[in-house]
Amino acid sequence: MRTEVYSWRLSGELKSDLEREARLRKVPVSAVLETAVRDWLKKGDTDTSEDEAQRRLHTAAANCFGVPRKTRRSADFTPPPPTASECSPVATRAGPRRRAMCSASACEAAMAANARVANALIDTGAILALLDRTDRWHNACVDAFRQLRLPLLTSEAVLTEVFHLVGDSRTEMEAAWTFVRSGALVLGRIEHAELTHLHGLMSRYWDRPMDFADATLVYLAKRESLSVILTVDQADFATYRIEGKRQFRVLPGKRP
Repeated sequence: MRTEVYSWRLSGELKSDLEREARLRKVPVSAVLETAVRDWLKKGDTDTSEDEAQRRLHTAAANCFGVPRKTRRSADFTPPPPTASECSPVATRAGPRRRAMCSASACEAAMAANARVANALIDTGAILALLDRTDRWHNACVDAFRQLRLPLLTSEAVLTEVFHLVGDSRTEMEAAWTFVRSGALVLGRIEHAELTHLHGLMSRYWDRPMDFADATLVYLAKRESLSVILTVDQADFATYRIEGKRQFRVLPGKRP
């Protein structure tokens, strides 16, 4: 095999570091340099793959932002194609026909979300603001959302509020489902034994008062070691404390 020989100009400090590492490992300097370059190239490939996955997740979510509000069902409404949740084992029990309906991009988004750990939370008001272009928080929430790595963590209680408040037209309901199934969100499961923690939080902040959905998010923040939240309830989450001590980093940073 033909071997290429390269020559690089190294700073004195870097040269000393390489020589010291080579002595510690008892290998030639060239071996240390080759290992460092291989690790750097491998990390570059990983970063590129992660960036592409984030781009796909953000694109899938953004497709349902700013849906115009309607007061009644549209006569010419066409349901969107199946998305992320229909790639899951639970959603595909109906058989091969339903599996075939699942788009490749939706499956990729779902797998990307499932393989990642959430880095931030999102609450009811922020989801509604993302979906509704007439909401005064819409632009601020969209800008903040674009800066976050996905998926975002939320709770079943939050989704209950979302589907209660999103509107009474089928267009609005389907837009909310598309967003929920896009891979942008993951649900934090709260077991029965953990309900005592929610009770404690709601008792502590009874003067706000703290509702059940907020309690689930504050508890998930503690359990999952998170502190960033996308919310329009800025005053409440500026008051709440994680484990009674740590403050939330509340986004958007600027009020509309």
